[in-house]
Parts: sequence; C-alpha cells; structure tokens
Amino acid sequence: MQRSRVPRGGPVHRGNGTIMRASRLFSTRPALRGLLLCVVGALITGSGILGIVSALHQGDVRDALTDGAGVTAEGTLTEVVTLHSSTHRTRYSDTEHCPRYAFTAADGSRQTVLDRTQCSDRADDFTTGSTIPVLYDPADPKVAIIDTPGARGSSRSGLLFAIPMTLLGLGLLIAAPSAVRRARRNRAAEDAARAEMPVLGGEPTAYPEVAAAAAVASAAGTGSETDVSVTERFARRVASGLDGTPFMVEPCPDGFRVGFALADARWWSILQYSDVRDSITYTVRVDERKNRFRIDDTLRTLSWSAGATGMVPRLGVSSSIRSGRIRYGRIIQLGLDPGGVLTAFSPDAERARIVETGRSLGLRPGAGRSTLIGLWAAGGAIGLCIIGASTALLIIALTG
Repeated sequence: MQRSRVPRGGPVHRGNGTIMRASRLFSTRPALRGLLLCVVGALITGSGILGIVSALHQGDVRDALTDGAGVTAEGTLTEVVTLHSSTHRTRYSDTEHCPRYAFTAADGSRQTVLDRTQCSDRADDFTTGSTIPVLYDPADPKVAIIDTPGARGSSRSGLLFAIPMTLLGLGLLIAAPSAVRRARRNRAAEDAARAEMPVLGGEPTAYPEVAAAAAVASAAGTGSETDVSVTERFARRVASGLDGTPFMVEPCPDGFRVGFALADARWWSILQYSDVRDSITYTVRVDERKNRFRIDDTLRTLSWSAGATGMVPRLGVSSSIRSGRIRYGRIIQLGLDPGGVLTAFSPDAERARIVETGRSLGLRPGAGRSTLIGLWAAGGAIGLCIIGASTALLIIALTG
C-alpha cells in the first residue's frame, strides 16, 4: 500500500507552493532579482522625491506668508473631520480626527483650513468654537496655514522621512547591478562545482551515493537512519561519500565539520605531493526546527615541517584564518585506480555534494555566518550614511 507523506509543519497549501516557485525562480534568475531591485528602488525613490518636493513646497508657502505677504485672521473651530489613514499613531485605531477652522478674509469671503498638526485619536479632544491664529494670502484666501509654534516647526518635518526614503531607493538602484553580478558569479561557481560531479546514466546528476542513500531511506521507511536526528543522518550521508578521500567528518555543536584528515598519516605524502598549502574546513550548522542548514567556510594556512616519519603538516596560527564563502580550486591527486586512470579529489566539489546531500534530506541551504555578518555590517553602514546625509540635508533646508 502506498503511503502518503505529509511534510513537517503540515500540508503544503497551494499559495505556499506558488510562493516557493516564485522564490525558486528569483533564486535561479539573477536578472529577475536585479529587475525586482530596480523596480522597488525606483518606486521608493519616486515616493521619496515626491515627499521632498511636497515638504519643500509647504515650507516655501509658510516662509512667504510669514515674511510679510500673509495676513493674520482669527480662525474658529467649526467641525472635526475624521480621516482614515494607513499611518496612524496608535496600533489600535486606523482613524484620526483633525480640526477644521473657519475664518473671514479681508474681501469678506468665508474660508476654511484643516489643521493636520493637531490631529487626535479622539474627536472629543476638541472644543467647537475655540480660536486659533491663521495666516492667509490676501490675493488668494484659499491659501491659508495655521500660525502656531507647533505648525511652524512641522512645516518641513516631512523631509525627515522623505530624504532617507530617497537615499534608500537610490541605494537599491545602485546595488542592483552588483547584486546581479555577484549572483551570476556564485551561480557560475556552483555550476563549475557540479560539473565535477560524477556522471550517472549519461546525464550530470547528484552524487550516486547521495541518491542511493536517499532511495534506501525512502524505501525502508523505518530503520536505523530514521531513528536518529536529521543532523546525524546528514553527517552520516556526507561521511559515506568520503571513503578513500583525505576528508573526514567530525561532530560539532548543532552540526558537523568536514575537512582534511590531517591526523591520518596516510594522506600526508599525497597532500604534500599536491602542494597543499591551505586547509579548508566546511562547518555545517543545521536548524532542524526550520529545516535549514548553512555552511561556513574556514581557510587556514598549512605548513610542512620535518618529522620522525617524514614531512608533517602543521596548521597556521589564528591570524592566518580566513572565513566566508571561499572558492577552493585546488585539486588533490589521489593516484591511479585499478584501471590505470588518474583519480583526483576536489574540496570545492565536495562542498557542492554537501549541499546536494542536505537538499536530499529536505533541508534548505542558507547564507553562512560570515555572509550574514557582512550583510548586517553593510546594512548598518548604509543606515548610518542615510541618517547622516538626511540630517545634513534637513539642516540645510531649515537654515537655507
């Protein structure tokens, strides 16, 4: 009897499948990601520019009226207007109440002005009949503003939001081309690593031992592999493909490490013959709750010194450590197989096999720790630049 399998976290809904397909499409098409960044950046930049123009226009109108062109009148609160806004002051209400004042111009016309600087969440905060000073243009009484200290200080307050928004949009537009180039480089490196995988059935495919282990586990349904955690199954499958190679698997908190078996003297002469001067280690961290894993690459210098049995490898000091996504292009020549064919081992291809193994277990690869730290640092630097630039522009706008 065929058994249906329900993914962890419940069944996958059609909407989630659409989101996953769209995510996969953007992850495999760098140009689409760049286009998305350009569209979002253009929208944010356009909104920011409109906000800047609106704030500067309101400030110019107030400056013109307060510099002597305006006439002061007494405005009387006649009604409280209820406005529905998506940007509200409290999390419990999506409406705000703003007072509308009426005044009589010098030509006898009756005009009104809405005060958006004193809006409240409660309509009963205002008293009908209260008065407030109003400035208006005698040539066009419809152009009127509230003349209070609070209103004067908020005439250009929109710049506090518009300027950072504009800079953020410009940053996205500038970052889009480099993001596309970086994605294409990563894709090319992944394709190159996959090209070094064994060929099965005439088509480039996953490593045979990965597919075989997954097929056995799926057919069995129960057994020793299903009795252990996903992390241990992950480590076992990776280790099963390292027989006859200078790599080994060792456990670590929340995952395992894959790297050169430098404690095994069998590989010393081979590593020295291949002139290995760097030791690459792939630290795999597994988050079983989120069904994700990440790989942190660490490169340490490797030196050779004379020992009792020959040349002995020694790892460099901590100052010689590099981390992040590292392209390790060295090929280790292992010798001749029984058929007389030269066999070799590629650590970079092994990294691709680790990713393939994780995916065969239903895990999704994520960015490494060094990459995340770099992104957070870059975001923080951009944020500081935006704050500094917006502050400087605001000061210039207010004083100029």
